[in-house]
Parts: sequence; C-alpha cells; structure tokens
Amino acid sequence: MEEIFRGIYRITYKLNQGDVPDVNSYLIKDLGILIDGGPQYPEAYQKLLRELISVNMTIEDINYVILTHHHLDHMGMINFLPSSVNVVADKSVKFYSQKEYKNSVNDFIRQIRVPYEYKSSISDILMDEFLPIDWEKHKLISYSEFNQSNFKFIVSKGHSSLDTIILFNEKFIFTGDILIPKIFFNCLIDISPEDSK
Repeated sequence: MEEIFRGIYRITYKLNQGDVPDVNSYLIKDLGILIDGGPQYPEAYQKLLRELISVNMTIEDINYVILTHHHLDHMGMINFLPSSVNVVADKSVKFYSQKEYKNSVNDFIRQIRVPYEYKSSISDILMDEFLPIDWEKHKLISYSEFNQSNFKFIVSKGHSSLDTIILFNEKFIFTGDILIPKIFFNCLIDISPEDSK
C-alpha cells in the first residue's frame, strides 16, 4: 500500500489477465472510506486485510465503500466485506446483481445482427459483469443520500454505462478506469437498467 497523500492510500490488486491493468482501491483512513472495493477473489481480500493492518486498521474500521462503477474489479469484493460496511453508489448498481440483468443481456444478444461468434463473445463479456450480491447484507446509499459535504459526485458515461468521478475535499479526484492507459471504453456494449425496460 502506498500513501499518495497524507492519510490517503492506494491499494493495488494484481489481476494477472494479460494486458488488463491492475486495479486500485483508495483508502481515506481518517474517514474509514474505501473508494472501490476491489476484485472478487479471496487473495485480494486477504491483501486488503494485510494492508489495513499496516496502517493500524481492521476491516471493522471501514464505514463505507464508494463505487466508481459496476464492473467486477471495482465492486467484486463487496461480498467479502462485513455487513457493517455501507455501499455508496448509484442505486442502479443493484441491477447488475439481479436476474433482470441476465435477461437483458440475453434479449440484447438475440436482437443484435452480428455473426454468431461475435454474439458469443459479446455475451461472455456482458455476463462476466454479473455479480450476485446480497443487498440485504449491505446498506446501499445513493450518492445524493451520502451525507458527507467533503464529497461531490459527477456521474457520466465513459468506461461503463455509468461512471462516477469522485471529488474529495475539492482537490482529490478518483475516477475508476476513466483516466488510465490501456483501458478500453466499452459502454457501447454495456447493458444499463434503462435497456431492460
């Protein structure tokens, strides 16, 4: 873990997936806030626990995870976190953990007119974003309901159908995957809750 500014730390998780870059979570220690939860695999969770110990914290000291977008490498670790950790995100994030998402992907694949091998690849990419999360376990707080005046949220499309830029203390910006090299913008084939209607 690297302290990038006084009390703000970057935790890097190696994905080991070819050209896919590593993914980061950011810890704002004094507030017990983690920006992006990290990927869904036990080794990543164990790394988070070790990194918290290195700054005299435990997982119980985390109050909130703020999500920049719904992709698995940013919200996958939610399933490992204790129920005391609240999730701050756009309310539509629930869509990606429900059967309705899978149905929307299947409907989309049936409707597009491309060769079968492309349909299969597109379906695989979209289905990889499905993550069953027990939303009864974690309280989901929308950005507008998050009662911390030192945070501002700018929601737009970019890398996904719903990206959030987080401004903290008027001088720190957290963006998920919007401003890093080797990231592709895939919102052209992203399914959003509006697509399911």
